[in-house]
Amino acid sequence: MSAWEGAVDLKQLRFLVTIANEGSFNRASGVLRIAQPALSRQIRDLEGELGSDIFFRSAAGVTLTPAGEVLYAEARRLLPQFDLAGTRFKRAAAGQLGVVQVALSLNGAHIGRVVGAFADVRNALPDVEFHMRLASTADQLRSLQFSEIDVGVMFTFAPIPTDLRTILLRSEPLRLLVPVDHPLCGKDQVYLADLNDYELVFPPFDEAAEVYNPLMSACLNGGLRPKVAIEAFDMRVIAHFVRERIGLGFCIPLAVEEMVGTELAVLDVVDLRLTRHAYAAWRAERETPAILSFVDKLRERLA
Repeated sequence: MSAWEGAVDLKQLRFLVTIANEGSFNRASGVLRIAQPALSRQIRDLEGELGSDIFFRSAAGVTLTPAGEVLYAEARRLLPQFDLAGTRFKRAAAGQLGVVQVALSLNGAHIGRVVGAFADVRNALPDVEFHMRLASTADQLRSLQFSEIDVGVMFTFAPIPTDLRTILLRSEPLRLLVPVDHPLCGKDQVYLADLNDYELVFPPFDEAAEVYNPLMSACLNGGLRPKVAIEAFDMRVIAHFVRERIGLGFCIPLAVEEMVGTELAVLDVVDLRLTRHAYAAWRAERETPAILSFVDKLRERLA
């Protein structure tokens, strides 16, 4: 540590600047609300540590020595920077400043509402940088483990690891999507086995194992051997394929709500007992007010 680093603290620099501005220890003590003897002692101690006088003293007041002029100029330059650093630190600690890395499930379900929450929190916290990228649930969990993202928004049929802090945003059953005039719309009850007569739009194993595996298991258990017309993972894409009568599809209704009723119908399948959960997940030790603000906006949008 240099003599300078050990000799000067911010309080003494503030005292120095005020005394120089006021031209008097007496007036400076009034501005600083500190007793004049204590103020004089602080400056004497500083001069002793630095080995040189900072002020010329006279009955009329004080003026800076040449060395004091240099110190005064540096203090005037440094103090605002320290003040700004302190302000930024407090704002970061309060979640009003910083960077938050967000990952969102690749599936298009609820993407409009999630993006809406993303916009809400950016407007509420304009000095926090929120960055978003798309990633599968498996990739999000891996990225959270290695602190590559701060919060993940994932849609999954499986439970989330218990070592993460999570909030359940929404739970919805998987249902069948058909054209509004499809014969199945006239049935009182639809079972998986009823779909053996129809081609399906089905999620691809390679890109969507987290959906493919539980769905294929449910189909086989229900006596359905899926005849796959085409593979698709994004639920909005599935909806368009169904609308064009390429095949029937499975979906979360909210993901395609703008098309349901006019062009498409959503049917319950009695023995399709799959519920997909929307979670926000983050590591407890990396929790910040900004993350919690984003999660609150998600809860509002997905309620």
